[in-house]
Amino acid sequence: MRDLTARIARLYAGDPGAFVTGRTALAKEAKLAGQPEVAKAVAALRKPTRGAWLVNLLAAEHPSELADLLVLAEALREAHADLAADQLRTLSTERNRVLAALARLAVEAGEQRGYHATAAVRQEVVQTLQAGMSDAELGTAIGAGILAQTAQPTGFGPLRLTELAPMAEVVALRPAGAASGSAEPTDVDPGAVHEVDPAAVREVDPAAVRRAERALARADLDLADAEDAAAAAAAALTETEQAATTASAEVARLRAAVVAAEQVEAERVAALARLREELERATRARDSARVARSTAEQALGDLGVSS
Repeated sequence: MRDLTARIARLYAGDPGAFVTGRTALAKEAKLAGQPEVAKAVAALRKPTRGAWLVNLLAAEHPSELADLLVLAEALREAHADLAADQLRTLSTERNRVLAALARLAVEAGEQRGYHATAAVRQEVVQTLQAGMSDAELGTAIGAGILAQTAQPTGFGPLRLTELAPMAEVVALRPAGAASGSAEPTDVDPGAVHEVDPAAVREVDPAAVRRAERALARADLDLADAEDAAAAAAAALTETEQAATTASAEVARLRAAVVAAEQVEAERVAALARLREELERATRARDSARVARSTAEQALGDLGVSS
């Protein structure tokens, strides 16, 4: 089949409601073309979640902006490798800006198709894009616009938090002139101030310094991620609170409408009862009038007068 990858990408960026129909048609076409394995693979394609669909829309409509994110990811990986803490902080700030801008573009693309993303779905978009920066395979799938589900970021670059050296090393600084095998003094005054020999300070293990710098760089990124998550959670909370307030107002309005409707119903029931009573009185009066008329006719007949 020609342009299979492009057609699958269009399927994933198309209307989610038409995904199954489109997938079935594409698989049938592959089967008729004598490609049963391709047909089987196409038939197994999973329908994208709403968050994944928004990311696919982003790849379809804003490929250059998405490419900028992947370039930034490579720069971050290089900064990690070089232990460039200052550069990492700068790139992390830029990453946060780009992620927010891309998420906004994805949400707007969805809105143009009548879908209004919730705060949770918007957060899924941001997290998926962030995960794609640290996972090359996921980044490729994001760029191709063929995501079936969103992803959670697990860190950046080849390093993971559990693989880092401890945040600090224990470095023993001995007083000047002390022998390497001498025992620790037992009469140290805890309140005394001791000068540290500059020569001893230079004995700090360079490898330990590098590990600590690497841990600091990683901590900077983790802090930025945590701040992003906190901001997103705060935004989601605000939106939920606003939705709750709107819902409460709507409930109050509906309750007032119910009370008004019940009042109208009560008035109509009362009016109906009055009309029934009036009908009964009118019926009785009519029957009495008929009896009186009949009596009068009888009296005239008795007198030999025809009515």
